[in-house]
Amino acid sequence: LVQLNKEAKIVVLYKEPSQPGKYNECIAKYNVTPETVIFYHADWCPHCKRMKPIVQKLEGEGYKFLWSETSKQENMDVIKDCFADVVESGVPEFICANSGELKVGEMTEEALREFADRCAGK
Repeated sequence: LVQLNKEAKIVVLYKEPSQPGKYNECIAKYNVTPETVIFYHADWCPHCKRMKPIVQKLEGEGYKFLWSETSKQENMDVIKDCFADVVESGVPEFICANSGELKVGEMTEEALREFADRCAGK
């Protein structure tokens, strides 16, 4: 099971968006745009470590991500103030800044790109 867990490339949790635009006023206070995907992660998490190069690659293609690490204060205010009703207990978490749609867990590059496109309204 340990090996299977290390190799798993599944999303363990998915939440539907609450309503598009619900979080726009809150995220604007932090200069976060609606098409941004929040990447909530931890340095100790092996799934998070494997997602980092995928997130970086998509950023290089023009996708917008806000990095927020569980053990650092940087960018945690937007999580606490805007998405306390969304965040779960697992990492990595990907949150659409516009709608609060949430995916928890490691995923493929294609799956993250599709999620980011949906967040951006593409």
